[in-house]
Amino acid sequence: MKVKLERVWKDEWSYVVGGKQGSLEVVAPEMKEVRWERDYDEVDHFNDEQLNPHFQSLRIPLSNNIMSLTDNPGNLRLYGKESLTSTLCWAQKISAILN
Repeated sequence: MKVKLERVWKDEWSYVVGGKQGSLEVVAPEMKEVRWERDYDEVDHFNDEQLNPHFQSLRIPLSNNIMSLTDNPGNLRLYGKESLTSTLCWAQKISAILN
């Protein structure tokens, strides 16, 4: 069963006709397939001074306060704080308040 979703515009916002419920299948727009050539290695041995820019986390950039390439050379060390999806860095905030 394919469901065709209709869209309407109200006050410059796009809305799906029929409510907010999800659908198992939707009709995809007709678009030409685009493929990009890979410009990075599939395996990273973490031997560089900077992390490959293709690595990412959700909502928080991977910086030296949550990861290290130098603590254990040849390895990526991640420091546990909140979940990677959290936008909060309580450990840093509390440290800044106490100091």
